Amino acid sequence: MSAVKGLGVFAKADIPLGTRVFEESALLACDSDDANAILDAFENLDPSQKDTYLNLHSHSYAPEHHLGANWHETAALHRRVLAIYNAYAFFEGVYPLGTRLNYSCIPNIVHVYNPAIKKRTYHAIRDIAADE
Repeated sequence: MSAVKGLGVFAKADIPLGTRVFEESALLACDSDDANAILDAFENLDPSQKDTYLNLHSHSYAPEHHLGANWHETAALHRRVLAIYNAYAFFEGVYPLGTRLNYSCIPNIVHVYNPAIKKRTYHAIRDIAADE
């Protein structure tokens, strides 16, 4: 794992098709795509959670998406918070482990939000061999 790159994950044992590989709660959850709601949700995180969030890569970002014409008047920290949210938010939040998984053109897991447990779950979509 790298502080600035993805997370390469390898199976320690064979994982059969359909197995839940892991589940994850949202680090930052927000019911709205509104900039103020996102920033309020960030401010409600504890210092450790804020650090985890801010260590996610933000990619390039068009701040007008959340901030309109006033983006240049917004504090740098808030622009970064919104950039990370824009890059990684699924419909119900930002998931720090899931966002760090390396992408594959031939994936072996799929992720979905499970409302029954209020977590994003990751399942094997094919048999995964040990060390894969």
